[in-house]
Amino acid sequence: GPGGVETADLSLDGRSLTLVLIDGTRMLADVGLRLEGTKGRLALSGDVDVRQMSWRREFTDKLVFAFSSRRDSAAGSSPIDGLALDIRLRADENVLLENSMGRVQGRFDLTLAGTVEAPVVLGDIEALRGEVFFQGRTFRILQGRLSFYNPASIEPYLDFRGETFLKDYRVTFSLGGRLDRLQPE
Repeated sequence: GPGGVETADLSLDGRSLTLVLIDGTRMLADVGLRLEGTKGRLALSGDVDVRQMSWRREFTDKLVFAFSSRRDSAAGSSPIDGLALDIRLRADENVLLENSMGRVQGRFDLTLAGTVEAPVVLGDIEALRGEVFFQGRTFRILQGRLSFYNPASIEPYLDFRGETFLKDYRVTFSLGGRLDRLQPE
């Protein structure tokens, strides 16, 4: 149209794609995404089915992406302002997290919703097996789940239980609650 793109309906389908979204991560995935809408109202929806994923980053590492969230006010608004999100991310027992905190194999079923300016994550990340290092000890994971349940903000809830053996004693360690209010036991 005379003012730019007035309507859009774009589909992206890819199989066995190797994706490196941030340094220290790598995934092999099947992707089906659709961008549709009219001027001023765009939506991105679809599925990302992860076949394999490796996360070798420390949790304390700062996430840096290849773009800036700041815009030059003289440039005006971006075409993705207000972009609505509805993307489902799934992985079945094929995610490996490995760093100084431990080695964990897991799966996830997450939905990325909201908008680009105010994204929301819903769903679960589950630890299936592995070990976590804490206070000089190695704890075998008995149960681990990180749940995102709040549709208004990203506030993960952790439910973790691990065990280790100290001489003839079995020691269990549990953490539960929101990440900003964890209750150790």
